[in-house]
Amino acid sequence: MVTRNFQAGVFEGAEKILGKYFDENYKVANKGCFSCPLHCGCFYMIKKGPFTGLRWGKAEFATIINFTSRVGVDNIEVALRAGILTDKYGIDLISMGGVLGFAFECYEKGILTRKDTDGLKLEWGNGEAVLELIRKVV
Repeated sequence: MVTRNFQAGVFEGAEKILGKYFDENYKVANKGCFSCPLHCGCFYMIKKGPFTGLRWGKAEFATIINFTSRVGVDNIEVALRAGILTDKYGIDLISMGGVLGFAFECYEKGILTRKDTDGLKLEWGNGEAVLELIRKVV
């Protein structure tokens, strides 16, 4: 799984954002299409922490990757909140992921400073900076 704006191909926090961990910690019910017996979909909810009560029916891979591993964040809740913000503001989440990754990389290389980012520390793994930068872009 790519990380740090495609500078590396192995994300150390992958187990916290995909698969078994995701289902064990956030799945609340199965769902299915009308009259379908399979119920292959799921409902998810954040049960504790600052985003308690946040619900969703499906987390797309692009949402998860762009707002977690691409910026070094291993917190799925940040990705889900970021996905909601991009929907709310009418921003393409893949484009925003590119903007965030580029900004974080520029910060790492010293091209951007805290002065340029209104005091935000765009350090890999800083989920709060991800959410705040989305708000600032809007």
